[in-house]
Amino acid sequence: MKKHIIILFFNVLIFPGSLLFAQPGKGDINVTIRGSIYKLQNQTGAIANVTAVKEQHFSITPSVDYFVSDHVSIGFEFGIAKQKQNIFNNFFTSSYYMESDARVEALVYQPSLRIGFVLKPAKNLHLQFFSSVNYAHINQTDSITILGGTINIPGWPSTSNLNLLEPVWIDKKTETHVLSVSVYPQLTYYISERVGLNLIAGGAEFGFYDWDEENNYWLISFSPKYWRVGLNVVF
Repeated sequence: MKKHIIILFFNVLIFPGSLLFAQPGKGDINVTIRGSIYKLQNQTGAIANVTAVKEQHFSITPSVDYFVSDHVSIGFEFGIAKQKQNIFNNFFTSSYYMESDARVEALVYQPSLRIGFVLKPAKNLHLQFFSSVNYAHINQTDSITILGGTINIPGWPSTSNLNLLEPVWIDKKTETHVLSVSVYPQLTYYISERVGLNLIAGGAEFGFYDWDEENNYWLISFSPKYWRVGLNVVF
């Protein structure tokens, strides 16, 4: 099995003023840029009965928050994400062969309104809880190729031993609208006057697709897959 995972998360926090340890308070405006890069390659099998998965994900989310008090902020963010996934499978028996190659690409635009509640348990430490209302517009393209056939001679197949069936191609484009509500925590530790470390450790979300209340979903996860670790830089 081959498995390679590359994850890069970054955050930039910008707000005016010269604040001790960059701790915002009432009347301050915070401009944040948050992004992530995620790559995964995973393969099982070598020649026969192979499953190979490749995933790529890139996102960037700028946001603006205004502190109405030292502990409460209201804000707006706009997320853009691009995702690619490629899944390859082949399957052998003594009399049959099948191969499929599926490619999925999605482009997501997601504006959100959010409110944040800040706790300051220590001088350089902020614990913030965000609640947001999100709208996502998703453009997705699915391309699937399926190839199969029977094998004339028992044993290990080669191209000359195959009676191939007519290949199947599927190309489909879809447009999806998602309305959701999410809650997530954010922990920030300021290591100097202008630099802080930031962690968003998952959260919870409820939403539904294409304005259909019955077509809904729940997502509650604090798995590291949903963590966002970054750097806050104060200008």
